[in-house]
Amino acid sequence: MSLQMKSFENTLALRAFINPKDQELKASYQAVWNHTHESTLKNIRHHPQWYGTPIVTKLQELKEHAHFLQMELVSEVSKALTSKLQKWLIHEKLTANLAVKKLRYNDRALGVFSFARAAMGLQPAFQIAKQPALAQLESQTRLALGQSPWRTTVKTTHAFFSTRPQNRPLFRCYLLAGGHAARSGQELYYSGIGVAVLIAFLQRYQVATEVYVIHATKVGSQLLAASTKVKAATHELDVNQLLLLGSDPRFFRYQGFLTLIKIAEHFNITIPKSLGKFPSDLGTQLQAALPKKGYLFEPQYSLQAIVKNLANTLTNIHDYTSS
Repeated sequence: MSLQMKSFENTLALRAFINPKDQELKASYQAVWNHTHESTLKNIRHHPQWYGTPIVTKLQELKEHAHFLQMELVSEVSKALTSKLQKWLIHEKLTANLAVKKLRYNDRALGVFSFARAAMGLQPAFQIAKQPALAQLESQTRLALGQSPWRTTVKTTHAFFSTRPQNRPLFRCYLLAGGHAARSGQELYYSGIGVAVLIAFLQRYQVATEVYVIHATKVGSQLLAASTKVKAATHELDVNQLLLLGSDPRFFRYQGFLTLIKIAEHFNITIPKSLGKFPSDLGTQLQAALPKKGYLFEPQYSLQAIVKNLANTLTNIHDYTSS
């Protein structure tokens, strides 16, 4: 089993690849895309729920789709997982070494100026003249009109987060996006939410994480894949980008399909109009073939499946975490 995978440094690079200006697909791949396009129009008319809710009413909504629309599901999953994650954290005794980052203040103008902090010691920067009477009246008037300079006695007015340790652990993971055609749009929404909750939790405790979303298919004996980095180790998690690419039926079943066709063209591999297969062991096959070691999350299609899969994830997480 061979893997043909193209990597993208971020979502902008992926979008530039699948939507290049002034560049058309080669004839055989254009025929596949035309078929996909026509199938999409039929699905919008007869099976709009295939793209999740709210219901899609026109093709333009899929073309321009850029925001995950089921953020309330993130809260639902987070409530179900947080207590289990806390127990795991205590059991692993990670809290002793991974303190939550703290907000600190400095007097060297490093970070963001905090007016609220400066206001605690705010006072006029001049004295009101006592005589002659005209000068006294002028200074009092300037003060009343807010035309006088002010200063603060608080020196540490700039906020910043305390420096993170350089030797903190790194957890690299991959999320396999999508699912086969029988999966409903609502089921696909759940597919990556557990990953988003876990990454946000690890990030809070300063476990550095790298996250990639993989769009993949199996064509004959070939695995075709696009791997897009949605979070670098030094960056904060953008939940929308992770879930848009990895957990959104509107994206996967239109722009994701185009991604697979473009990847096939890139590697000059014939792809059928069915766009290949999404077998139940696709994640296992990808895990064995990945060039960079990392934990591969297979999509989970319900809250119950996410909770059940969490135990297995936490059991194996150390095997994919480097110091």
